[in-house]
Amino acid sequence: MVNGYIKIAILAGCLAVGFGGGWSVNGWRKDASHAEELAAIDAAKDQAVPEAESRRQRVAAAYAALDAKHYQEITNAQAVQDRLRADLAAGRKRLLVRATCPAPATVPAGAGAPGLGDAAAPELRGDAIEAFHDLRRQLDAVTAQLLWFQDAERSRHAVEMQK
Repeated sequence: MVNGYIKIAILAGCLAVGFGGGWSVNGWRKDASHAEELAAIDAAKDQAVPEAESRRQRVAAAYAALDAKHYQEITNAQAVQDRLRADLAAGRKRLLVRATCPAPATVPAGAGAPGLGDAAAPELRGDAIEAFHDLRRQLDAVTAQLLWFQDAERSRHAVEMQK
């Protein structure tokens, strides 16, 4: 009977050693597999970081070029407006307004022959000219800003499509 218990104990010990050995070998395999996964993730990160930096630099360069282009356009438009303002102030140019004057509803009895009055073209006065220049300057600035934003959005969209 003791001999039977010894056989059972030896068998249980062998099973325990076999189970422990299998567990260890399986753990080594999983460790190796996990290390391979970590290496693959690290390699993907190493590849993605330079690509992202390159993309960021392309976007920054495109925005800088757009900014310089549209800043120059705004500066040129302001210079044109300043020259026009100076020419009007010096009398080298005149700002004419297309206008028609309605005929009076009734003609007085003692009126002379019909005519055009003093035949002068309607012109804006000083304060109206200043208001006109302010509106033109604002229009040019808003137009340039709108074009900048449209170009920036097109550029951003083009970079997104390159992915």
